[in-house]
Amino acid sequence: MSEGLIWGAVVAILIVIFSGVGAMVLANVIKAGRECNVNADCRETAYCGSDYKCHDFPTIQQTIVNKNYTTPAVILALAIVAAAFVMKWNNNHA
Repeated sequence: MSEGLIWGAVVAILIVIFSGVGAMVLANVIKAGRECNVNADCRETAYCGSDYKCHDFPTIQQTIVNKNYTTPAVILALAIVAAAFVMKWNNNHA
């Protein structure tokens, strides 16, 4: 009875060892198929993506917005002057 128990333990240990070795071999095969693992593996103008491939950095275009408040200021000034004339006109004719 104890001889069968020993052989069973040996077989279980061998299964665990071969499973571990197989997992390590499989992990190395998967890693070998990658183009990059970290950003340092890519050229200077690229980064390592989550798909383990090098991708170029996106170019961001800066938009320059020139704000010109001259026209709204003129309209507001004319409205104030017109309101002043209306108020003066009402005071004179009242």
